[in-house]
Amino acid sequence: MNRFLGAYNWLTRPGAKLDKRQKEFLRDQTFHGNEIVPNTRRMCLMNLFLHNVGELDGEPLVARSDALITEPKLKVDYVLANPPFGKKSSMTITNEEGEEDKEALTYER
Repeated sequence: MNRFLGAYNWLTRPGAKLDKRQKEFLRDQTFHGNEIVPNTRRMCLMNLFLHNVGELDGEPLVARSDALITEPKLKVDYVLANPPFGKKSSMTITNEEGEEDKEALTYER
């Protein structure tokens, strides 16, 4: 999501002639994204808010979804993207004897 901040900084650079309405639109309605990892999404939203992008009590600018398998809710003119990476996690399973085992959950993207 650093691409959001890079684009925002370039669009609001010194000398950029944006009126108040344009600045509000840029801050609140321009950037939308997807992030599959919950903690990364949370960190991204916090970072955007700390840089005055988005609203604290508004709709989050970044959805928790997989952009490769989720139908987009919004059609856009431009896309800033990072290549998708695989997701690795595990699930802890407890058997009848109370023993725990981890089962890897990995899928290729």
